[in-house]
Order: sequence, then structure tokens, then C-alpha cells
Amino acid sequence: MLSRIWLTYRRLFPSLGDPSDMTSDRGWGCMLRCGQMLLAEALVRLNLGRSWRWTTECSDENYLRIVRLFEDQPSAPYSLHVMTSLGQATGKNIGEWYGPNTVAHLIRRLRANEEWSSFAVSVPINNVMIVDQTRALSKKSDGSWKPLLLLLPLRLGVDTLNDIYIETLKRFFHVPQGLGILGGAPSKALFLIGYVGQDVLYLDPHTTQDSVSVGRKETSEEQQADLTYHCRCTPRMPFIRLDPSIAMVP
Repeated sequence: MLSRIWLTYRRLFPSLGDPSDMTSDRGWGCMLRCGQMLLAEALVRLNLGRSWRWTTECSDENYLRIVRLFEDQPSAPYSLHVMTSLGQATGKNIGEWYGPNTVAHLIRRLRANEEWSSFAVSVPINNVMIVDQTRALSKKSDGSWKPLLLLLPLRLGVDTLNDIYIETLKRFFHVPQGLGILGGAPSKALFLIGYVGQDVLYLDPHTTQDSVSVGRKETSEEQQADLTYHCRCTPRMPFIRLDPSIAMVP
């Protein structure tokens, strides 16, 4: 849990721009933060490996580069500023809540803004995945393999989670390639990353912290900033309390 990059509500960042002067995403940006956590985990797996572990002394340049991609600045490729700008282009107002399906498609468009880590993103349209197209996405121009991030928006019930899916969700967390699930409780987005018994483990973005920069982690201020990207607790909740709308990343 501690090695996962934790993205939360932030405040005192540069304005998100017209028609809003918002300098915090508290109360509405939780699913966007979960989407950031998903992308951060994908980048960690790709550039640092699944067995990589974070420590307070960590100054690995690849790690710091990943964190900087998510800083709350318009210039950061995966920042809240860029995400909300893309959201506006599809009719989402700044300050409006996002669901997992919307964020899954937003991540697909977001990948065009960053070229350092070469991986493709595929999201089925209307629950239909065209296998040949998906395979084509995972090939480079020279025919070699390209990492693929596959997001599967699903609805596992009508108003509440159908308990017949709980065992399937548990099995998902045993898949080595699985990155996590965008989901949560009703109107409360969480990034689901594992389970214990009948409880799902998650990273919770509902903590408001000041906007910071890790830079090159050379000053005490930058070292303290890095600490805000890692959660020291392991919250859990019963599977049955999950909202039925999710996006899995196998």
C-alpha cells in the first residue's frame, strides 16, 4: 500500500481557468484523482517494475518523473488542469462529478499528451471490444509489442452491487497484470487495489492537501512534498457496499 502513489484532493493550485477560478478540487474531483492513481500505477509497473518499493529516501529519477507528471500545474501532462480541460471538450463543466466510465474514456484521450512512457490505451465502446483493433493498438510501427492499458467499464447490478460478482472481483485481484478498479461507494470514488476476506482494500482520495512539487527531492520542502504522495493506512469496506458502476483494469 505504501508504495502506491496516492493522489488526493489538493488546494491552492493555479486556477483551473475560465469560467471557473477554482483552486481546489475538494468535493468533486475524487474520480479524477482515482484515474490519476491508476495511471501512476501503470507508469510505476512499466518504468520501475512490479516489485519496486518506495522508501522515504527514494530519489530514483524515474519515480520522481512519474510524480511530476501528476502535479497540479497546467504544464503537467496528467494534471487535474489537463484532465478538466479534456472534460470540458466533452461537455463536463469544471466542478462536475465524474463517473468511472467517463474517466476511463478520458484516460484514453489523455495519453496523447505524454510520450515518455509508450503504452496504448483501449476502452470498449458500448461494452463491445473489437479484438483485432485492440491487438493493433498493442503493436509498434516495427511490429514489436507495445504495452496496453485495457479499461473495462462495467455495471455489476442496477442500484446496488449484485453479490454474485464478489468472487469474480476477488479473483481479479489475483491477476498479476491487474492494476486496480475505478469504483467506490455511491457518490464517493475510490481506487480499489485488493481485498481481505469480504472487504475490499482501497486508496481514498478524500483528503485535502496543499498543492506541492517534489522537484528533484533535494530540499527539505521537496522531501516533505513526496511524503504527501503515499498513504500510511489501509482502509477497507465490505464488497457489498460498492457502487455497481466500475472500470476494471486487468
